Amino acid sequence: MSRGRAKGQTKNCVYIEDALLGNYKIQVDESCYIPMKKEDNKALGYYTHLHSVIKFIVKQNLVSQEATFTLNEYIEQYKEIFNELTQKLDA
Repeated sequence: MSRGRAKGQTKNCVYIEDALLGNYKIQVDESCYIPMKKEDNKALGYYTHLHSVIKFIVKQNLVSQEATFTLNEYIEQYKEIFNELTQKLDA
């Protein structure tokens, strides 16, 4: 039983970088979407759907604000940022 990729083999991937993503970018390879912080390029998770990785990044951007929200404020802020990002997908 083999483990991982053969030595020297690489994955084809592209990166999504957008001002709306804040300090994050998304690596897209043949099997998944990987969110990463721009400054350290460390994988923060592995997602099979673009909408799922966008939800993760929206949540991370809200958490980085270090603010106090009511439940309604948090939901409205989340929806606003998520809709801004997903409008590009629907176009």
